[in-house]
Amino acid sequence: MLPGMVRTAVLALLVGAGCNAVFGLDPVTGRDAGGDGDAPIDADPDDRDAPGTVDADDRTDAPPGADSDSDGILDAADDCPTVANPHQDDADSDGVGDVCDVCPATFDSVAPANVDGDGLGDLCGDPSTTTKQCVAWFDGFGTGRTTSRYASPAGHGTWEIGGGIARQTAVAATDALLYLSAPLLAPMVVVSHAAVTDLAAITGSATWEMGVATMVSDTNLPIPSAGFGMLLHVASSTNAVVAARRHNAGGGDIANTTATLRPITTGLGFTITGDARAALTGRVRFDDTPGVTTPVTASAVVTGTGLIGLRTHNVAGEFDYILALVDATGECPTRVEP
Repeated sequence: MLPGMVRTAVLALLVGAGCNAVFGLDPVTGRDAGGDGDAPIDADPDDRDAPGTVDADDRTDAPPGADSDSDGILDAADDCPTVANPHQDDADSDGVGDVCDVCPATFDSVAPANVDGDGLGDLCGDPSTTTKQCVAWFDGFGTGRTTSRYASPAGHGTWEIGGGIARQTAVAATDALLYLSAPLLAPMVVVSHAAVTDLAAITGSATWEMGVATMVSDTNLPIPSAGFGMLLHVASSTNAVVAARRHNAGGGDIANTTATLRPITTGLGFTITGDARAALTGRVRFDDTPGVTTPVTASAVVTGTGLIGLRTHNVAGEFDYILALVDATGECPTRVEP
């Protein structure tokens, strides 16, 4: 049999078989991962996150010159051709736009593992591979346009957004908070990567604090009513700790559980998680010990709805992104560009 005939026979077999689990290919319907509109199948499968269906983060073929999501970027050049993203933000520079990426803050050059087929890859922040989570919000602070989506009340630090960073530059600011002004969300997981750029001089019982806030319900309090996962340093100690802390309406702690870690210094980088889906849990993983994650859980349970945010206290620092996840039972809604 001639080579061309062999190729024709194989394609016919695949068409008849539909979704072919053996070859790892989607049904042959004229799609291709390159989105070039020229070939029935490219080297990569279309189904990039492998939940079994072609969805928002999967590139599909379209006629040359098409703009499927009407965002002003032609499909052939669009890093997310099925969801409008005119700014083409790609926080992790992996070629997949933030609004489509199941690992928006983690470079993944191949399809990321996603056992539960939800909105987040298993190895890039998914708090559970057995229950479904959707990305309720992701912002890699790629452009200045995001400033209008956030608020920082008077006395809550000096925040700058843009160039891939949210910065809090007032080193002596206490309870500095930057929060997403909408939407209100149910109990969720909030994740960010942060780095300390400067530390204020403190004495006595003062603390250095830097982390994420979940379920902010009153942004005018000196310490917002919220659950925190944070890194802090007590002046009388030499160690940083990760804390799961829940505040009451008066600003006082109603739960505060900590785990001692290490000294905090300028330049220290870490990934911080605040999980408010059940009992409040804080997790921290330092950049120089990437395989070690330290969790602590407080007895407090966060209920109702609230806002997400970033927070510092007697610290100047930078945050690379903010990611919020919520539990889901059905299909995840289409993400929107910040």
